[in-house]
Amino acid sequence: MRAIRFLSLTLWLLGLVTASISAQELKCHKSAQQVRHRPSVIVPADAQHADQALSEAEEDDDAGALPAWVPPPKIRWNWILSLSGNHDFGHSAELYDVDMFPTRKADVTKLHAEGKKAVCYIDGGSWEKDRPDAKRFPKIVLGCPYQGYPDERWLDIRRIDILGPIMTDRIRLCKSKGFDAAQWDNLDGYYIAVTGFPLTAADQLKYNRYLADATRKQALGVALENDIRQSQEMAQTYDWAIFEMDRNDNAKCFYGSGCHEFDPFANANKAVMVVDYNGVKDFCTIADGDNFNGIRKHEDLGVWVKYCR
Repeated sequence: MRAIRFLSLTLWLLGLVTASISAQELKCHKSAQQVRHRPSVIVPADAQHADQALSEAEEDDDAGALPAWVPPPKIRWNWILSLSGNHDFGHSAELYDVDMFPTRKADVTKLHAEGKKAVCYIDGGSWEKDRPDAKRFPKIVLGCPYQGYPDERWLDIRRIDILGPIMTDRIRLCKSKGFDAAQWDNLDGYYIAVTGFPLTAADQLKYNRYLADATRKQALGVALENDIRQSQEMAQTYDWAIFEMDRNDNAKCFYGSGCHEFDPFANANKAVMVVDYNGVKDFCTIADGDNFNGIRKHEDLGVWVKYCR
């Protein structure tokens, strides 16, 4: 009888665990209906050297060494997260926003020799399995999968005690490669996705401000991607912003009337970058009229670009 009761209790407990897991999977699954498309990031084979580069990055926290560079309100730019084997960025832009890990110091040096500026793209809000520092993230901060990317998970941004040192080392690596500024991605998980954590707007603001401050300590300019709902606060913290038009909230504001979510950056004389992936007819007309730096891109964010101006 005791054996039967024990077996029943065990099965009951297993049922609870299974139900809990199923509920979590369902909760995460719902995020697929809420998160925007995220461009594919291709990491070339030579990114394996990033570990060594990270360990060699200088830990210089003297923000007064050099003034941080920020772009003027009007600038021709390209956004490249899918690198070709020969690391060809093209030659038509003034500013290149590129993936930090696979981009080599020699690539940045070459861009500077051509009179260009280089911005390192860093994912601050999600964990990516193939990144050189992926093993530094404990499971406790890994949440729901990112839509379309089963090997990528949202981060618990409340745990700055854990994420702070990792992100600071990423900034140092960016600095050591000679980049002029850093651009942070996925800093709006509190409302755009089901992350697996009860994140609030206040949590997001605190984390976003932390990253901006940490970036400036390395004398780097700092850019924000999306997070349109906090643009008023973020315009006081970040030097410029990037907004993607495949995001419903961004597109609704951009193409609609009576929306002023882009204004905080523009009114502060800060650059606003806007990206269209779908070839919308009026995109460039609106971007030029608002003095935004508009570009058309394919979703893989390769070298190809079409400038609005």
